[in-house]
Amino acid sequence: MSRMIFASLILALFSCEIQHITSVKPYTFPTNIKEIISKVNSINKDYKWIDLKGVISIQSEDLNLSMNIKIVSKKDSLIWFTVRGPLGLEIVGGQLTPDTISFVDRVNKTYLHTPFTRAKDFIMTELSFYEIQEIITANPKILEKEYRLESSETGFYLNSEKERIFVNSKYHIQEASWINNSEKIELELGARQLPHNFPKKFSLKIENNDGFILGINVSDVKFNKPKKLFFKIPHSYVEIK
Repeated sequence: MSRMIFASLILALFSCEIQHITSVKPYTFPTNIKEIISKVNSINKDYKWIDLKGVISIQSEDLNLSMNIKIVSKKDSLIWFTVRGPLGLEIVGGQLTPDTISFVDRVNKTYLHTPFTRAKDFIMTELSFYEIQEIITANPKILEKEYRLESSETGFYLNSEKERIFVNSKYHIQEASWINNSEKIELELGARQLPHNFPKKFSLKIENNDGFILGINVSDVKFNKPKKLFFKIPHSYVEIK
C-alpha cells in the first residue's frame, strides 16, 4: 500500500510539473517601437562618477598606435582623460566640459583650449559632450525617430537609414552603429553586471572618411568614487590654432 501511495504522489507531482511547464508561454517581443525606446532609456544607469581604464588604439595612414587610457567622468560636468605610453609617461591629457575642450600634447609641447562647438575640428568627431558621456558610461539614449523593427531569437533591432541598434530581451543595448555625417561609430557591449549595471565588455570604434580609426577597449571600471583631478597647461606650450 505504501508503495502505491508513494508512486501516486510521484505521478501527481510529475503531472503538476508537466502542466506547469506546458503552461509557460514563450516570450514575445513588443511591436510598439515607442514602448521599446522608452524602456531602454528608462533603465539607463546614472553614475555620478565613473573611472574607466583600458587601451586606446589609433590608426591612420601614418600611425598605428596602442596605448593605455584612463577616463574619469563626473556626470554632466567633466570628462577627464590621460593617455600614457608603455613606460607610463603621459603622451596626451585633457578634459571636456559641456562648454569647452582642452588638451595637452606632451610630445610636441602644444595645447588646445577651445569652445566645444569647435571640438569636431580637432577630436575627429561631431558628438556633443552629453553624447560622449552617454557612450563612455555605456548608456546611449535612443532618440525617438522613425525606426524599422526587426526581431531575432534573443532581442530586436531598431534600424534606420543611419542607425542600427540591437536591444536584448532585458532592454539593454548590446550593439549599436551610427553614421554621423563624416564618421561611423560602433559600440559593442557585453552582458550587464550587478550591482552597477555596467557591461562586462565595452568596445568603442570611431572611423571617419579620412581613414582615421580610434578604438577603445575598457578593462577596469570603478563607480561613484569622487576624484581630485589635475589638469594644467604649461606656460611654455604653444597653442594649436
